[in-house]
Amino acid sequence: MKHVPGDIIVEILSRLPVKSVCRFKCVSKAWCKLMSSSQFVKLQLNQSVKSNRLTYVMYDCFEFPRRLELDYESLVSGQEVKLSAKESLFLSKGGRGAFIEFYFGKRRVLGSCNGLLCCTFYPPKAIALVNPSTGETKTIFSEHGPQTKPLLVAGFGYDALHDDYKVVKIDGTVGNSSALDLTKQQFSRFPAVSGAGLVPVQLYAMGGNLCVGCYRRGQVLCEFWVMEIYGEEESWKRIGLSLTCRNLPSILDLPRSQQVLIVTGGRMFIYNHRNESLKEVVNTAEIPKGYDRFWLNSAFSYEDSLVAL
Repeated sequence: MKHVPGDIIVEILSRLPVKSVCRFKCVSKAWCKLMSSSQFVKLQLNQSVKSNRLTYVMYDCFEFPRRLELDYESLVSGQEVKLSAKESLFLSKGGRGAFIEFYFGKRRVLGSCNGLLCCTFYPPKAIALVNPSTGETKTIFSEHGPQTKPLLVAGFGYDALHDDYKVVKIDGTVGNSSALDLTKQQFSRFPAVSGAGLVPVQLYAMGGNLCVGCYRRGQVLCEFWVMEIYGEEESWKRIGLSLTCRNLPSILDLPRSQQVLIVTGGRMFIYNHRNESLKEVVNTAEIPKGYDRFWLNSAFSYEDSLVAL
């Protein structure tokens, strides 16, 4: 390897899966230093995004240690999609992890950004960041004692200007239609979708645009609206997707594919927001035994990443 240029070695290493990179840190002190540097971490993340190293996860918020995974390529290529059962994100190889105290209560993945997950727990009130690829976890908020109010977390994202990850936790009240600039840390009014009896209840991303799921009073159908020009109220447009849901679905963008993955009641669909077609991609009979199909209505995705906490 001494005759291979250093930049070529870096390029090769950056294309490897995170688990392999973590093992190769043991090769030498020089490699460990290289692969722990912020420059290499960003390079590896860029390679991961470009090569679509994405994992999609279905889970039950009450049985969160158990999850079902599938990969991006299977979803967008038309190949047979198979679910694989995985262990907890929070258990170490020895079977006990830093989050064993949070196992009793409801868990939710609030958001995913650059390979990091922001998770909330109740009870007790807690917020944690997790890197599923490296197994690293970090508690950023925890409150024990009497649980008088639920934990309200509005969002999780990356502030590129300050190269920092931020969690937005709300203790007071903000407007029902408000947007937060992570860099300036300022709220501003946001034009909400409006209509007779229309109740917006959940935000999504669809094809790079803002999407909102809405119910109409007295109806069981959930309809979806997309803002085609960000910030312009007149650009809200209802799309040809309506779902009968006992619980709000999870909707995840499939990058560079004009499609989204929809998870609801243990069923998975691909919706093409260009031609407005909808097809089921996983037969519920294929879900492994021991998983309650109805409760598998939550989902998230994450990139293979070395980003440290």
